[in-house]
Amino acid sequence: MRYTIRHTTRYSYDRPVYLQPSIIRLRPRVDGYQLVDDFQIRINPTPAGTSQNNDLDGNVNTGIWFPAQRPLDYLSIVTTSTVNLLRENPYDFLIDSHFTGQLPNTYEPSIAKALSVALTREDLTSVITELANQWAVEANHDAIDFLTLITSRLANDITQVIRDDGLPQNPAVTWQTRTGACRDLAVLMMDICRSVGLAARFVSGYVQGFVQQGRTELHAWVEVYLPGGGWRGFDPTMGIAVTNRHIALAASPLPQLTSPFTGTFSGPSVLPHLMFDIAITPID
Repeated sequence: MRYTIRHTTRYSYDRPVYLQPSIIRLRPRVDGYQLVDDFQIRINPTPAGTSQNNDLDGNVNTGIWFPAQRPLDYLSIVTTSTVNLLRENPYDFLIDSHFTGQLPNTYEPSIAKALSVALTREDLTSVITELANQWAVEANHDAIDFLTLITSRLANDITQVIRDDGLPQNPAVTWQTRTGACRDLAVLMMDICRSVGLAARFVSGYVQGFVQQGRTELHAWVEVYLPGGGWRGFDPTMGIAVTNRHIALAASPLPQLTSPFTGTFSGPSVLPHLMFDIAITPID
């Protein structure tokens, strides 16, 4: 399935500010099931320089910087992409013979070392540990059944809200209040997976046809590392395994490293005003 994506972002400031070197993460990633046929980015005002860089997790980002003495009262970023999504079956793989698929999971030592950050829980909250253990029992300790179950349960049990900015909230808060934005559900699912030994990371991107309050927004979901299948996506907001509607931009065990824009400014004490528009059009 092929799509074109046009994403407009505009930050405006009440008074001119000096933008520090910044990072834009809006280039769709390239992997075994997602191909990028075309990508263009327009930035206004024109930066003094830009660079395309690979980050710690292999995502490609755009670094930008402006002259030190050039104040800005707005920043506009427009990206256009054409992507080709190839995955129709989320389970089109054969489990590696060294992976038992039983929970709690233990990876081979070399794999576990490489996945250490994606296995580390940020907050050892007992309520999440107990929840994960309960659902593991319901899934007969089978990893695939467990992932299917928790993806569905979270979508059904959590009331979805929209929060345009801010970091994900604590997983225990999301579960105890039964409310959260898509990034909150993603972080909750990551913690549940990690508590039973499954490596999980956060993904930022788009979903074709997923509209909230009348508009298309950036979305977040989870990828879990399954030997034999690699990183496989699960969306706890929609309650489904990821196939050819999800367009990934960036993935990392640390959600803040997938933010679409990272940067600071100096100058007057003002709050930036954010406006965005996202349009996703199927090609075939």
